[in-house]
Amino acid sequence: NLVLPSIAGLALWVVARQRSPVARATWLTTLMLVVIAVLSNTSRMAQVVGAMLTLAMIAVIARPVLRMVARMDKRTMLVGAFVIVITAFAVALTVHLDEPFRRWQTLSDALAVDARWLADRAALSGIGDAGWFGFGPGSFRAIFPHYQQIFPNLQGTWRFLHNDYLQTILEWGWFGSAAIAALFFGGIGTAIHSYFKATTWSNRQRILLACVTLALGGVAIHALVDFPLQILSIQLLVATYLGVCWGSARWQGERKGESRRMRSEVGDQPVETDR
Repeated sequence: NLVLPSIAGLALWVVARQRSPVARATWLTTLMLVVIAVLSNTSRMAQVVGAMLTLAMIAVIARPVLRMVARMDKRTMLVGAFVIVITAFAVALTVHLDEPFRRWQTLSDALAVDARWLADRAALSGIGDAGWFGFGPGSFRAIFPHYQQIFPNLQGTWRFLHNDYLQTILEWGWFGSAAIAALFFGGIGTAIHSYFKATTWSNRQRILLACVTLALGGVAIHALVDFPLQILSIQLLVATYLGVCWGSARWQGERKGESRRMRSEVGDQPVETDR
């Protein structure tokens, strides 16, 4: 889900600029594989977030994409769509894509007995003890069993809480959590403010920032019921995206000597095309 918006933006950019067939095929195939990977994920919440990101991207680019499709050669478009559908179907059969969808049939039963809700209640009981500065970064696995005893039905060893927000408060306290929230949500807010305030940005800059903001929004939602922000590889991507968001406040339009403007199928805004 973190790379889905970025790859979708790159695929749209390459197709709209009418790059070589190899480049277009590469990025469209990559996008298709990422979509299949999201669908084949065993986490139902990951699938929900992926669907939300997809709908958000479609809502943003629906109008310019329809214009682009209207100008494309119909035969080429049909052949490309046929190849993509056949490839997706073949890959779906190979990875047994039907199995993750079967898990949705047991959703109502799983929600009633899911231990993460008891774990959240146990974590809430420890927030008062965490105080302003928490128990310390990385201490969750050591301190959680103490509060886990309150609920006899809550069994097992919990390395992470399935709620990044509660775990952050336990480890970092209210002061540290407020600082982390300011860094994370402040970056998203800065990106949104910069996006609507900028008047000289190229479409390339707008697409990048929109995709990055969507990806971070997806992580923020997923963190409510899982622990994506506890995974090092995800932390690296999130930190990179936050750097882009905070840095967008100082972005400037490209200089005239670096590129020339042209009208493109991407939309009403001019697209920067390298000489």
